Amino acid sequence: MKSLKTIILSSIILFALYTHQVYTTPYVWVADVMQMVKSDEKPGTNREARIWAAKGEYEPFQVIVSAPKESVTDVVLSVSALSGPNGSISREHIKIYRQHYVKAEKGSPVWQGPPNLPLGKGMYPDALIPLTSSGEALTKLSSDFKSVKVGKNQPYLIDIYVPRNTPAGEYKGICKIQSSQGVDQVEIHLTVWNFELPHRPSLRSMFGVWDPHSNSTEVMLEHKLMPFHIPKDKIRYYDQKYGINTLETGQWSGADVWNPRMSSSPSTEDWKRIERSFPEEYRKMLCNYTADEITGVNELTDSVKEWGRNMHTASSVKNLITMVPVPELYDDGTGRPAVDIWALLPKQFQNKKNKKSIQHVMDLGCEVWSYTALLQDSYSPKWMVDFPPINYRIYTWINQIYGYTGLLYWRVDQWSKDPWVSFGRENEYPGDGMLVYPGDPVGITNGIVPSMRLKILRESIEDYEYIEILKSLGEGEFALNTVKQVARDWKKWTRDHKKLIKSRKVLGEKIHSLNSQEATTTK
Repeated sequence: MKSLKTIILSSIILFALYTHQVYTTPYVWVADVMQMVKSDEKPGTNREARIWAAKGEYEPFQVIVSAPKESVTDVVLSVSALSGPNGSISREHIKIYRQHYVKAEKGSPVWQGPPNLPLGKGMYPDALIPLTSSGEALTKLSSDFKSVKVGKNQPYLIDIYVPRNTPAGEYKGICKIQSSQGVDQVEIHLTVWNFELPHRPSLRSMFGVWDPHSNSTEVMLEHKLMPFHIPKDKIRYYDQKYGINTLETGQWSGADVWNPRMSSSPSTEDWKRIERSFPEEYRKMLCNYTADEITGVNELTDSVKEWGRNMHTASSVKNLITMVPVPELYDDGTGRPAVDIWALLPKQFQNKKNKKSIQHVMDLGCEVWSYTALLQDSYSPKWMVDFPPINYRIYTWINQIYGYTGLLYWRVDQWSKDPWVSFGRENEYPGDGMLVYPGDPVGITNGIVPSMRLKILRESIEDYEYIEILKSLGEGEFALNTVKQVARDWKKWTRDHKKLIKSRKVLGEKIHSLNSQEATTTK
């Protein structure tokens, strides 16, 4: 009998310990960066982060603090250094952000139905509040900044940069979560592959920062995207720190979808002067965003040819225009096409009539870039906040299918009246033209802070590199066949982000294997 009582008592104690573990307050779990964590969704069960990265790459994941039974207060996250085979990745290379929910007052419109439908109005975890290594932030947003209300989730983004001199191997660390209700931690397992991403991104880009902010150039370049304007006296500094591949000269013609008129081109002497105002070693990166969305505006043909002819006669500046290629512009009088970089929307790429002309200008040596704005078809990836995160990451994979070499986006800082609260009642395309947030409310004076969507775009730029590296190693067919497992064209691409992450791992492991074999052979 005594033995039976002991067994029953032990069972009660074990059950109590089990239920405390299951329903602990706070309850902490881990998600990959591609999972959009809604504030009221059921908590997950994953308790460790397993991530893979190359040298010179950023790799983020999410830690979520949930309050299933009662509110959680005084929440502070900290991340240890990651210890590896021959050293460590220090805390200075690890950033912590608290995700902030912003309201979409309206959902994006539905364009002729499926397949790519918006999620609708609601609260979205998008703005990122940078925290110190001790979990502090200079935020004016709310008095309960460190609290999680009962029944809610609070996601955090842990962003790890792998320094270029990091030895390949397995690295381990912990993320510690402290609160008034207790202390918890999750394990971090990072595999560093035996290859390095290039210092300069392979995918060219131009992203519009319209209003000057003290750190805007830093923020965009850190995310491997080129802002429209980089101060000329700091080009070498930024290139050494981040890597620059595109510089815009700023000579706008005035022509766009709303204004079918172009000013006269700068003279040949002006173009010489413009080019020479940039450091000599960077002049090959110069391009001029001359006109926007002028497809079908035939009366501009002569003006476009004038701009191209003057540029090409006097400088190496490339002429960039968002338009479908047309035969009238294949020669500007110098023997070169009037436009050097043709940027098109997905729906223009999908148009059968355009495919021949796009291929023709590529054969002539022109670059072809993709861009997106608003919601102009029912199938391509969209960059509004109420679309799943895979819409941002899959974009460059599709670029690789076609051989497109650049990415254009009109603006990143088109804020509503109160961007930390909502995208605005009048905004029918919530988040379009807005990939960063004003930094003043979170202690970044006259600066900007990134969004979750900007982080995922950076991941997409890095994915593009994997494919480029495999091409350089003679494995282009393998790379593109792997891409086709998740994306065939602008219409056919997976909505399952786990498939994309799996394919990215396949690409990374292939490069790692090839590099390891080469290292063994040369010994």
